[in-house]
Amino acid sequence: MSLVGWKYSKEIIIDNTGNDTSYENNLICINLTSNNFDFDKARFDGSDIRFTDSDGTTLLDYWIERYDIDNQIAIIYVKIPLLPANQTKSIYMWYGNPNATSIADRSVVSYKRINYLTADPFNDNSCVAYYPFDGNANDYSEHYYHGTWYGNEQYDDGLFGQCAKFDGNSYITRRGPVLGRFPSRFTVSLWLHSGGSGYVLQHGCSYNTSHFGISLFDDMIKVSTRESGWSNILTARASLYGGWNFIAATYSYPSNSLHLFVNGVLRDSCGVKPLGWHDFLCFGAEHIEGARLTRTSGYKSFFTGKIDNVHIFNRVLTEEEIRTLYFQYFLYSFSNEQQHKSKLFGVACDKYGIPIVDKPVKVYILNKDYQTLITSTTTTTGHWKFNNFPADPGSKVLVVYSLEGQYHDDNDIAGATFKETV
Repeated sequence: MSLVGWKYSKEIIIDNTGNDTSYENNLICINLTSNNFDFDKARFDGSDIRFTDSDGTTLLDYWIERYDIDNQIAIIYVKIPLLPANQTKSIYMWYGNPNATSIADRSVVSYKRINYLTADPFNDNSCVAYYPFDGNANDYSEHYYHGTWYGNEQYDDGLFGQCAKFDGNSYITRRGPVLGRFPSRFTVSLWLHSGGSGYVLQHGCSYNTSHFGISLFDDMIKVSTRESGWSNILTARASLYGGWNFIAATYSYPSNSLHLFVNGVLRDSCGVKPLGWHDFLCFGAEHIEGARLTRTSGYKSFFTGKIDNVHIFNRVLTEEEIRTLYFQYFLYSFSNEQQHKSKLFGVACDKYGIPIVDKPVKVYILNKDYQTLITSTTTTTGHWKFNNFPADPGSKVLVVYSLEGQYHDDNDIAGATFKETV
């Protein structure tokens, strides 16, 4: 089995065991680092990379989202024609052809608009709880798993209206499980502001150590699982960017996996153990093992920071679905920008209209004379915003994005556009 002209190949095994659902034309994300790929054996820009199906000859469509030979990092999306239920599937990556040119296809990656600001964004009844924190701690799903504040109830400006603000001595709890007594597959997604510290979320048992938790310390996000009776905690972790970050974590005991995504990109993963009896959900604190669920004795590690728009799903979302959730913020911002007074904001997109993530992008705001620079900023998450922009509402400004820090159009990025301040 060989692809004529290519020196090297690498088998990639996709694990769909323990999942009763098969997928057609589904995207998978392949993360290459120096630990799993020899960048010196491929072309400097990855243009000789190809993917084939299990037969080793049928070419698969793919898109290279990022190829950074200096930092030894690549993010590639491959479309899989069929991923059978309860099975593994092998595909092959080919590289090492100095004469090859890229056939990566941007159209492979598409982000559809979904009804994000509801309890059922994928319209499949998989979201079991939705907490927008827009002035209350209510669950807006059909299950009504409302939370109760303890301590100082506070809200602040969030990405989608208001968000919950925790002062280090307050928390929200829901007595009774949201994911069921013995959760085995689920996804939790939320927006979290950097700079906070403490336990963000915990779903667990009030009388032993069994839990699923999300915590933030020194801008390092940690997602952990622990089962009663085990002495160790299994943890996936990743650093955050400044400002708001989209966090998603998937847990699957049948496939023994815990995955952590930051801003739509898989950052870390680890194995898991089965979770035991769960009887509460908490935001803003960690429960003390064996303590009653009371204000004085039941919690510790209180959180200081801001949380917005929490979704809890009873299934493992795909990487494409997680990225779709992440990009809904940009779609929401554009469609509602007239509601945000005295602000100028947008998203750095490539020439195909896809938000750029994982690359620092310089954003220049100029007068429409093309010459006078008003202000500038740098984004590593795609979205940018000026809350107190020095221009009258309704005036026109020129927005220029650049990957190289210069006032010009770049082949990999959208050109200059006029934008109206609001």
